Amino acid sequence: MPTRANGAPAIVNHVRAPGEETARLISVDVLRIRGGRIVGIHCFLGSARLRAFGTSVAAG
Repeated sequence: MPTRANGAPAIVNHVRAPGEETARLISVDVLRIRGGRIVGIHCFLGSARLRAFGTSVAAG
């Protein structure tokens, strides 16, 4: 799911286990763009870090 973090483009990644109705947030990848190209990706893992982005750990 595309989003933004601190003004930079970011991707929110969820995973849903077989048989579960709710997907859980596993990471936020913040992209560093220079000259129209991705030059860096900062990956944030762990529920404490993910809450800092103001996103829910669970998604329906």
